Amino acid sequence: MAGGSAPIVPQYQEKTMAEFGQTAGSVGQTAGSVGQTAGSFGETAGSTGQTAGSTGQTVGSFGQAASTVGKNAGDAGQTVGSFGVSTNDLPAAAAAANAIRSGTVRHDPQWDSFERSVEQRFSQLQVHFDDVYDDDLPSRLQAVAGTQYAPDALVGGPLPVGWSRANSSAVAQYGMVSRVVAVYHPQTEDDGPLLRPKFDPEAAVLAVGGRGPAAARSMYLWLEDAGERTLYRPSSADDAAAVAVADRAFRNAIGDGGGTQVEATAGHIRVGFAVLALRAVGYGQRDFSVAFGLAVLRRATSGRWEILQLSPNMTRPMQRNAYDVLSQATLGKAESNPLENESPKPLGISQAAPPDGDVRSPQPQLWWDNRGGASLQVVEWALGEGATNLFFVRDANSRLRTAVVGKFARAKGRYRWRVWSVGADGAVVFSEWRTLIVVST
Repeated sequence: MAGGSAPIVPQYQEKTMAEFGQTAGSVGQTAGSVGQTAGSFGETAGSTGQTAGSTGQTVGSFGQAASTVGKNAGDAGQTVGSFGVSTNDLPAAAAAANAIRSGTVRHDPQWDSFERSVEQRFSQLQVHFDDVYDDDLPSRLQAVAGTQYAPDALVGGPLPVGWSRANSSAVAQYGMVSRVVAVYHPQTEDDGPLLRPKFDPEAAVLAVGGRGPAAARSMYLWLEDAGERTLYRPSSADDAAAVAVADRAFRNAIGDGGGTQVEATAGHIRVGFAVLALRAVGYGQRDFSVAFGLAVLRRATSGRWEILQLSPNMTRPMQRNAYDVLSQATLGKAESNPLENESPKPLGISQAAPPDGDVRSPQPQLWWDNRGGASLQVVEWALGEGATNLFFVRDANSRLRTAVVGKFARAKGRYRWRVWSVGADGAVVFSEWRTLIVVST
């Protein structure tokens, strides 16, 4: 690392495995990112946040700067390299890589803007970016593995094939293995194929380096958070109790053995109903895992908070969307009764079709009759005995029957499902569970 005092990585707090494990009630954040509505995700009912910069620490407490090798711009995006490597070291690094291919990699100008953004966020790191062909990457990594030139992170837009966040052979050889893998499920009838933005940088933390793995992890989290991170702080002991219940449930769901930091990244608590967005971060010598989840809670008759539903291992966009939908539907506004002829409380539904145990083709149509009073209807579903997930159906008009395509039921197997009727005040009424068998067409 060339010159300067200990570089500062703003807005992020890193801990060793031994230091992990505190409850989300003591730490937290709100998350801001692309695609959320203003004033929703990351804001709490009756709580305020603070920027994570007030709790961050310098890279001097982490280790040295992060480094990065990257991907070809000619293959739907490029990655950048030598993040954190002194410019004096670059000729030697290039010699180590042995110039496998002649010619210049086409450079996407958007990476210049990205480089400036990284330099602004990590202002005291000396940063240099190199463009690398996809198929040269394994040889380049092999050539410098274990040396002072080995990178600590890979950045791409998107990452090269084989560097998905699932544990591919390339990740197993050169990267930090993830103990959790996010699974995408459609959340509404309107959900279509996932379309990535034209320029959408993502990162993978590598294990072949050693100069600054903590700084590389911080950059990874900065990208995940789209550069924004503020702290969720419960405003009362009761709110903190809800966070503690969600923390324990999330740890159990992801199989945490005590070495993971769980944070409540956003919270909406209203009377006897709560929605909490959660993030878990854990790492060891050869693993680095980030998991996003959502906990829905209600107050039991005993007065204590209990888990109503927990969705672990979500993608970040799924988490943001679910949080926004549930929190906005329970703000106390009776948007579901435009004719003012319904009950002010949710009365539930009467399931119509498909009947219990029915056999259908993938993505079957679901029908039910509304009894009124709900601001939102939610299909809670699971494939087999797995964890349940949420599929959202808006109820903001006067219709008495709902028909929706169950896009979540795409794979063959036995599903169980029920419908929530959610009131504007957070009251929830449930239908009975039904089973549905999906077979190939």
